[in-house]
Amino acid sequence: MIILFLGLFFLLLAYIGYKNSHSLFSPYTLVSGTWGVILVAYTISSPNFYPLENRFPIAIFIWVLGFYITSLFFSSKLKESKYRKQTINTKIWKILIAVSVPTVLYSAYSSINNALKNPEKFFFMLRAMHNGLDENVEGESLGILAYFLASIFILYLAEYIRYPEKKKLFYVLLVLNILFAALTVAKAQFVQIFIASFVVLSFKKKIRIKKLILPTLLIFAFFVLLQNIRSDNDISDIGENSIKGFIDSYVFGGMVAFDHTTFNITWDGRNVFRLFYAIAHVFNKSVPVADVILDYSQIGPQNYTNVYTGLQPFYQDYGMMGIAVFSIVYGALAGFLFAKAKTNSPALIVYSILASHTIMFFMGDYLSASLSLFIQYAFYSYIIYSPSRKK
Repeated sequence: MIILFLGLFFLLLAYIGYKNSHSLFSPYTLVSGTWGVILVAYTISSPNFYPLENRFPIAIFIWVLGFYITSLFFSSKLKESKYRKQTINTKIWKILIAVSVPTVLYSAYSSINNALKNPEKFFFMLRAMHNGLDENVEGESLGILAYFLASIFILYLAEYIRYPEKKKLFYVLLVLNILFAALTVAKAQFVQIFIASFVVLSFKKKIRIKKLILPTLLIFAFFVLLQNIRSDNDISDIGENSIKGFIDSYVFGGMVAFDHTTFNITWDGRNVFRLFYAIAHVFNKSVPVADVILDYSQIGPQNYTNVYTGLQPFYQDYGMMGIAVFSIVYGALAGFLFAKAKTNSPALIVYSILASHTIMFFMGDYLSASLSLFIQYAFYSYIIYSPSRKK
């Protein structure tokens, strides 16, 4: 009953947020609406999992409320600057296109070639090569060129902002991003492209809710197909022999895992600040680095998952205090970027990515787990709009 109550309360907050911002993609509408839908859907679905009755209800209430209030405050208090059409720096644009496109194509060739060495488990091998949230494809063989892989997504979003100026280039970049996502055999990559695209579109013109229904259903249907492709030797697929089983495990499993798994609170920030621990580990091998891929946890009689929602790193490092503090930090960042995105193309690109992380929070915290990648996204977003010397 408490889960249904929380879900309805979050939906009420989402309605208030939508009326305030007139946007489905404002940060406070997103965070409350996403969790409201998930919790109500969990109550209706009644999956055969262990009940949510321990730490999760309190933790998600703290997270949503802290994020909601902070993002609403920052987005409403920041003064909107006068809109100036931002032009892409042609020189930097051409350099990134010239380097990133061949790099993505070579990465695709190299990954497929390696996976073909074990054709019976082709998709499983692809997934094994890309099983880190923060790892680049063939990073070691590409060397410094691996850092240009992140730019292909930013180039696509920037081209989408000025669409339909260069339609052919837009579709080429879209195909390359889908190809790159397919190499990972990971649902999260496709979700990021899907959500970020709609966020950009929402800032260009209004999107009605009914226009989101069909694309959402199609992406879920694709996920079911993708799950069947990559399911070989995956313990998490136990009990997922139906569409309902897939949705239950994919959407609700992390909540149950967070609720029932025993965590040893470290108080050292090794999960939240994983990037900095990884950098320190290069110079001192005794510095611990938290694993991106977590251990499997039993969430039902025959169900397992290694997903613990985005609450896991904050709780495992700092307990409920960590969830409260970082809900404010994330809310402030989201509110700031949302306000700036209305008149600033680089901020719009970065916010669209952060919005996808906000929605995917039911799986994990992609910001802390892939902070280096997020920094690269932000860097490319701003550098391609940097003023040219002529200006």
